[in-house]
Amino acid sequence: MQTCHIHIYLFSLPALFPFQRRHIDMSVCGGREEYDVVVVGGGPAGCTTARFSALRGAKTLILEEHASLGNPVQCAGLVSKKALEESGIREKWRCVASEVKGVVAYSPFNTEIRIPYENAVVIHRAIFDRLLAESAVRAGAEIQTHAKVVSLRRERGFSTLKFATPAGFREIRAKVVVGADGVCSVVARSAGLNEEHKILSCVQAECAYEHERLAEVFVGRKIAPGFFAWSVPAGECVSRVGLCVDPEVSSPFLFSHFFHRAERPALALERSFQASRRPQPKRRRRP
Repeated sequence: MQTCHIHIYLFSLPALFPFQRRHIDMSVCGGREEYDVVVVGGGPAGCTTARFSALRGAKTLILEEHASLGNPVQCAGLVSKKALEESGIREKWRCVASEVKGVVAYSPFNTEIRIPYENAVVIHRAIFDRLLAESAVRAGAEIQTHAKVVSLRRERGFSTLKFATPAGFREIRAKVVVGADGVCSVVARSAGLNEEHKILSCVQAECAYEHERLAEVFVGRKIAPGFFAWSVPAGECVSRVGLCVDPEVSSPFLFSHFFHRAERPALALERSFQASRRPQPKRRRRP
């Protein structure tokens, strides 16, 4: 079980890097390594940004706080075939878990809306992320894992990043810093870019489930108060079943009840929600 937070940023990559393709020698300023671009976060956005940056000739570094890229997985993995094609990775077939034939949406009144759609796939995010990282490295980017950025400050046209490693703290300088470190971004906070927003908590499990290669969406206050639940195919008779709710209108016990059910998500979530809202006293056995 894991909690994940979803936040999406859209931007134009080529306009960010006016560098000409060139070789840049390693430079050290005051004992600190210097880069043209430092990308904080080694997910799809970070690795793709680093690849384009390196292709334009910028000396580029990715800082990833975890031991390996792609873990922990925090995504259902449902993407369009076009997105997979535009990712630029080689051997795309390696990261495809399942084809998708359509979507079924269930209303709170159990009404079904079926939409045929065959332009999407479900991917293995861990493999996908690593293939993106390989593309970034082939383009010339460097990757530092076990590197958790703790602060960032701007001085004399450069940004100085301080990050923690197993060997202690290090500092590097960069002309451009890209914050691809998620909803709780240290980069955004250090730059004063944080805005008030609501964070929704999600959980997901991969389990045995008959899906007919259809993605399913469940809505309703009794099922997923404040957002929705889902099921996406991840292989033969295997699905990723998840739940995302608004914590302000849902029970704190909803997630734990959800993972103790083995029925279809709609029924499991409805019963879990009702049980968490209206706990029933234990009945005594009659002698």
